[in-house]
Amino acid sequence: MEVRIKSPASSANLGPCFDCAGIAFPLYNIVNVKNTDDGKVRVIIDEKGDVRTFDVDEKNIIFQSFKKFHEKTNTELRGYEVRVETYIPIARGLGSSASVIAGALIGANEINSKPLSKQDLIDIAASVEGHPDNTTPALTGGFVVASIENDGHVLYEKIDWCKDWKISVCIPDYKLLTELARSVLPKEIAFKDAVYNIQKSAQLITAITNKNADIMRSALQDRIHQPYREKLIPGFKEIKEAFKHNDNVLGTVISGAGPAIIVISHKNNIEEIQNAIINAKKRNVKITCETCPHYYSFTVEEVLKMCKELDECSDEYPFEGAGRLERLLSKSYEEWLVDCESDKTVETINPAWSNGTNYLLVDENNHVYGFSQLRHNLKGELINIGGNIGYAIRPSERRKGYATIQLQLLLEKAKELGLEKVLVTCRDNNVGSRKTIEKCLGEQDKSVPSRYPNIMELRYWINTKTLKK
Repeated sequence: MEVRIKSPASSANLGPCFDCAGIAFPLYNIVNVKNTDDGKVRVIIDEKGDVRTFDVDEKNIIFQSFKKFHEKTNTELRGYEVRVETYIPIARGLGSSASVIAGALIGANEINSKPLSKQDLIDIAASVEGHPDNTTPALTGGFVVASIENDGHVLYEKIDWCKDWKISVCIPDYKLLTELARSVLPKEIAFKDAVYNIQKSAQLITAITNKNADIMRSALQDRIHQPYREKLIPGFKEIKEAFKHNDNVLGTVISGAGPAIIVISHKNNIEEIQNAIINAKKRNVKITCETCPHYYSFTVEEVLKMCKELDECSDEYPFEGAGRLERLLSKSYEEWLVDCESDKTVETINPAWSNGTNYLLVDENNHVYGFSQLRHNLKGELINIGGNIGYAIRPSERRKGYATIQLQLLLEKAKELGLEKVLVTCRDNNVGSRKTIEKCLGEQDKSVPSRYPNIMELRYWINTKTLKK
């Protein structure tokens, strides 16, 4: 038996409703489920004609969905083949995982003569994905408020959406890994911010229930996740600002964990909204030196090219000052970005390491010139070798003055962090780096033996108070 299911996209965390409300909309994955005799769970991903087939195990959400289904029905896990025609872009905050889970569970239920209720499927889906504000709308459609109780049961309420309120979805052509989006969230929030979001969540439910546009305009504000995640979404602030004084727009929010953006409007004015988004993105001004995740959507190819250049260059120390970049050789770009984000705080970095921020040197055309790290404190060997700042310029762009520009920008960032003095080091045989540091007013301190034989490490302190505007 084979079952074909259209499973919708969804937007969770709607405005202030972090992890508790979501809405489905008419963008669908097609999930085909059929039973097999070999006892395996086989997945076929069809992404615009790019077809991949593989067997999955318990690490896979589709396998987990089937396993929990059969546990619930007290039956033996049977073989399944699942073909997913993907039309919902992954890693965009559009509930692509929830859509696939919903499709797999509905398919299994149909094939096995519907032993489970909708409520049962909702409970299983939430247990697999962990977020009922995504999985529940994928199974029920519409706007849903949902929570997982201590026993795993999902309490939910579907509220009729105002037919005059339209949702426009702005889908960037880059991914934002959920792990990265989560890593920027604070471990704790202020009491006043929690109260603020409770108030706005209550307003939002009231606005949707009563179809009150005035309350809706106020209700879509948030202090728990959007202020932190918007930094990962170039152009979000500009798009939001473009609609600030538009009477027909009720609000602009991040969809799920991002980077997709949804605009809720009072009229079906899609063309107007599209034009406003395009114009807003044109006004988005990029700064020259910024943390990697902020630019990963534009510079991934360039970063990989730079990494390859450094790896293949004739230097004896190709990644000197850019050790974090070297790790990209053994990781996917997305995994590497998560690592870069975890470097930032003492809570997420290895306790033995100094936390710091990773930067790219980028021009207005998103060409990458170099990579660097600003360490917020000094631990262990860094007090002698490495210091607060490490940097590297890609070989094809050396001897053009970019190292000086990069160091100057990093010193400005250090000053913003409140670091009055920073340590910068280089090998005594690295004439170019030595000149760069001295040009930036580095004052030489006691040298120490380098990691390499017959080489000394020159140590310079730079006073950020002397920086010129």
